Formats: sequence, C-alpha cells, structure tokens
Amino acid sequence: MELNTLRETVNTNGEYSCGDIGVSASEWLDLLKQPEARKYHEALFCFLREPNQKGSCTSVAQKYGKSLNYYNGNVKGFSQWVQKRLNRFRVIGIKGSETFWPIAMEKGWQTKKEFLWLLRTELTEALRDLLMEHLIEELRKRKPFYGYEESYKWQLLDNTEGKDALGIIRALKGKNI
Repeated sequence: MELNTLRETVNTNGEYSCGDIGVSASEWLDLLKQPEARKYHEALFCFLREPNQKGSCTSVAQKYGKSLNYYNGNVKGFSQWVQKRLNRFRVIGIKGSETFWPIAMEKGWQTKKEFLWLLRTELTEALRDLLMEHLIEELRKRKPFYGYEESYKWQLLDNTEGKDALGIIRALKGKNI
C-alpha cells in the first residue's frame, strides 16, 4: 500500500500545519490504549492540561518539571510510533524532510524563542476519554460507600429507577428510611 504524503505548510500568519491526517478520536483512543503508547501518556497529558491544549516544550517543562527534551522526544516518539503503526501517511515538512510533530499536533507557531503547538482536536478528545476510563476504573475498584448510612440511598435509587410515583411508593413500602 502506498503511503499518503501530507505536506506541512506555513501560512502568512506563520501557522504551520499539514491539515487533517485522517485519524478519528476513536482511532486515537485505540492507539493510546496500546501498551507501547503508555510511555508517551505523561507528556501528552501535560499538553492536554495546558490552556486550550496549546503549549511549547519550554513552557510545559517549566510547569511540570521535566526537561524540554523530555517533551520534545516523547511527542516526536509518539508521532513516529503512530505513523508506523497506522502505516497510511507520512508528513513532509516545509524544508522537504520528514517531520513528525504535525501528526500529534494540529497547528504550530514559531515565536521569538520557541515553537508553540496545539494538540489535535481528535487526540484531545481521545486523551480525555482515556482519562475518564481510568477514573471510572479507579472508582470501580474502591468501596463505593462508607457503611449502611449511605448505601441504602443508592439502593433505593436502583430499585425505583424508571418507576412512576406509585411504583416508587410501593418500592419504599416496608423500608426503614
């Protein structure tokens, strides 16, 4: 299968992009769940936590305490891994050589000192979904209530779900609430 070659461009506002790479949020989520992708999660989550999911390696490094090379290497490594895993496209940068940041990042801007990058919208959605799945799994592992005082309330909700007012009264009949 021939790879689709995407070209990174820079517009008059100094915005770098290669456009849509054709990876959906669900596909990003599937990729993020692969064991090989776990080593990149921390760096990606740092960009996710930035305002509007936009940051530079320098700003993220200052905020979260790792070196800028850590973030640079992890985003590039993740992007290379995604490209290899999907085997559908490659991105050629404005200087004519292969580039990887535009795979994970939707847009970039050259500032006086650094590059500012914006996470892809679909990747942002997938990272949020992954966090939600982890949170739900963690909460599922915990004991949900602290004794009878709380658990009966939730049991009542379960027993009355979808019932009309009379059905709720019947479900409560004989209960010590």
